[in-house]
Amino acid sequence: FSTSVFLVVVDRLLAEMDRRYAAYDNLNNTFGFLNNLSNVTAQELRNKASNLQRKYSADLEMDFVEEIVQFKDFIQSRSFTSAPLLLQLIREKNLQS
Repeated sequence: FSTSVFLVVVDRLLAEMDRRYAAYDNLNNTFGFLNNLSNVTAQELRNKASNLQRKYSADLEMDFVEEIVQFKDFIQSRSFTSAPLLLQLIREKNLQS
């Protein structure tokens, strides 16, 4: 009895872990490039930003793609690498619309 219950619990746990991994992987594929702007080429950044803009077209305008490329160039001259520091920079420079 305890073996069959244990195996059911382990099986359920593995299924949930797989489901959650897939969800986080999807999030990373969609938004992950934003955490690594300095290591993404301009063309790759355009492709990923374009995919993001299409997915969230109600929230992101078409010029988002070029804005994110310009933002990458803007932050390369500074030593901002973490998301909180980038958000602070955006707010301090009033870069949001």
